[in-house]
Amino acid sequence: MPPRAPDTDSIVTRLIAATEQRTGVRFVGHSVLPAEGDAFVSWAQLHDEARVVAAALQARGLVPGDHVAILGPTSRSLMTIIQGCWLAGIASMVLPLPMRMGSLDVFVETTRARIRHGDAKLILIDDMLAAFYAAGPDDPPIEPMAAVLPGFAGVPTSDRWEQPAHDPERLVILQYTSGSTSEPKGVMIPDRVLRANLDASCTAAQLGVGEVMVSWLPLYHDMGLVGFLSLPMTVGVDLVQAAPQDFL
Repeated sequence: MPPRAPDTDSIVTRLIAATEQRTGVRFVGHSVLPAEGDAFVSWAQLHDEARVVAAALQARGLVPGDHVAILGPTSRSLMTIIQGCWLAGIASMVLPLPMRMGSLDVFVETTRARIRHGDAKLILIDDMLAAFYAAGPDDPPIEPMAAVLPGFAGVPTSDRWEQPAHDPERLVILQYTSGSTSEPKGVMIPDRVLRANLDASCTAAQLGVGEVMVSWLPLYHDMGLVGFLSLPMTVGVDLVQAAPQDFL
């Protein structure tokens, strides 16, 4: 029997291939519309910005297999950081946001439990949420999301990104359950599993060229992150993205 060919397909190669399409994400609703500039961002542009994020994470000493916790609302910045984690071989941990101001104590407690359980090496947090989450003695380093995005002082350029060796078993996503009925549980999604899920979703939905997907789901939700961001971002179909609060 001839030797089996190496598996060169990966989430990273799919993200790169998707940049060849003239497609991207269009933000709608006041919560996600940019203060200036176009509401449409091509997957190619978002990918180039995600390379900056990946290079910034690598410059901090993070390595493939590490986990990064992310606390932020639905936004272009959040999408860019998620892809940047994947490009660096780092598992993204997009954590739930507080739904009511009266639940802030519970939010901090459950967030800290997820961060420690998930062995996050870094916390990236949106400026608006930073006031609600004070660093604890055993927390990993906390930085604003902007610190790894293009335009921040000292952030590496996209050409400094080093593509990691492919490992189909390496985690892409560490997804936590809501914790509404029991303690939050981390669901480990490696590269090969995410690809299989996306392939099955494309087949079931008969997704083809020219299709447009629409979502208002939060990106800490499995359907929002996998079904309505990972899929169009790796396949190269258009996405219309609203924020949950604008839809409701």
